[in-house]
Amino acid sequence: MKIVSVITGDIIGSTLGNDSQRRKMLDVVEGSLDEIQNELVFRMQLEFFRGDAFQILIEKPEKALLVAVLLRAALSGNTPKDNLYMWDARMAIGVGGVKYRTDSLAKSNGDAFVYSGRTLDEMGNERLAIKTHWVPMNDEFAVSTPFADDLISQWTRVQANVIYDYLLYDVTQGQIARKKGMSPQNVSKVLKAGRIELIINYIKRFEKLIYDKSY
Repeated sequence: MKIVSVITGDIIGSTLGNDSQRRKMLDVVEGSLDEIQNELVFRMQLEFFRGDAFQILIEKPEKALLVAVLLRAALSGNTPKDNLYMWDARMAIGVGGVKYRTDSLAKSNGDAFVYSGRTLDEMGNERLAIKTHWVPMNDEFAVSTPFADDLISQWTRVQANVIYDYLLYDVTQGQIARKKGMSPQNVSKVLKAGRIELIINYIKRFEKLIYDKSY
């Protein structure tokens, strides 16, 4: 059975703003996913439902965590400067098989969809959770994910904006500095403050575990 990842998520605080702001938040999700897909060259499928919720099917299951982190960075990084709260989303990653697949994700079925949907429903204050087909892996993520989630939830708009480019594009800190109008020293400080090395280690660990089980 083919292994895929499914991300089920919903925008946090979308009802606090007006319809225009909610549309902009959804546009960030859609636009960022297009950028990610074009840059990393793997297939994804996105569907919105219930207004501010979404589901993403990712053909390369080991890339699901990177996609989720990038989407959260994109939302936070695009938060208007005068906004009272940071844009963000809750996301549950499900990794498993697909039993039935159609053009509509809502009508598709399989472990990946079930894990993702149920995990999102069970989430409390967390903004990131992972459920896979493998119990030992779930036990590890149950420990590591809350730490990573806490770090990501504390990113400032500037940190999220810089981290998005750093994770997605094959660029140096100097190139980011020129693009953002910052000094290389400030880019380095921003990345360190965002605990980028810990986030990268967490993403790489997820990629290795999922890749080893999926192929």
